[in-house]
Amino acid sequence: FFPMMVALVEGYAATSAEISQMLAAMGAGRWRIFWLARLPSAMPYFFAGLRISITYAVVGAIFAEYAGAAKGLGIYMLSAKNNFRPDLVLAAVAVSSALTLALFGLAVLVQRLAMPWERA
Repeated sequence: FFPMMVALVEGYAATSAEISQMLAAMGAGRWRIFWLARLPSAMPYFFAGLRISITYAVVGAIFAEYAGAAKGLGIYMLSAKNNFRPDLVLAAVAVSSALTLALFGLAVLVQRLAMPWERA
């Protein structure tokens, strides 16, 4: 949540004042200025925050499973570690890395579809 919030605040602050003033001079209301100026300028920041949040979410989910889950990838890693099976621990790390890369790639794909004028 925090990386997304920081990114969106930065994105809204990056809106060109000239564009907002021009739209206001043309009679645009607050919502019209939001849709035509603020939202498009915040989109790159939003997707940057999303990519950062995805990596934090996977790592956070695995650590949360250590604390109180009955099953999951974190519990699987903990069980493999306690049974002295480093091969299974590395396999679980590979699965979590693949999951992170897949979600990251999905975010990049959505960004390219949502903003074809800008490359991710």
